[in-house]
Amino acid sequence: MQLSAPRAAWPTPIIVMLGAVVSACLAPLAAQDFQKDIVPFLNKYCYECHDAELEKGHLNLEGFKDDTRFFRDQRVWREVVNQVTSGEMPPAKKKVRPTAAEIEGLQTAVHKLLARAISKAKPDPGEITMRRLNRLELITRFVTSASSTVISPLTSRPTIRATASTTSVMCSRSRRST
Repeated sequence: MQLSAPRAAWPTPIIVMLGAVVSACLAPLAAQDFQKDIVPFLNKYCYECHDAELEKGHLNLEGFKDDTRFFRDQRVWREVVNQVTSGEMPPAKKKVRPTAAEIEGLQTAVHKLLARAISKAKPDPGEITMRRLNRLELITRFVTSASSTVISPLTSRPTIRATASTTSVMCSRSRRST
């Protein structure tokens, strides 16, 4: 006789596989968005001065081939958008300047890719410090950790036995002293 798997267990692998397929399909879409929305603007207005050779303002935009470094370099992209929307870049001496629609398109594309990069990122929460226990929590933890009377072979001392009466006595003593 062959036993079947419980009904609740079989959807989980299918859901995991579907999630993997969907995420695999969305990753190339982000790269396509970068190639379709941002690279043409950079080719037309930016690469002339901010390429690997000239690197004016110590900015090389040719290094960005796709959106894989968007989270790490989000300051650069925010500054690029700020410079373009304020009209400082491309410089006024350039004959060809972007239209308002092109600037709006660049701004929305960069903000969309930044939002996607931030949502996928796993930022470091920093150093986590442990909180100090108050008196009642300390007593409760101590009493629950020493749950029976045991004589240690090393010290030959009995440990405290935790019962309802000792817990109430300890808690009432702590309340009176505060």
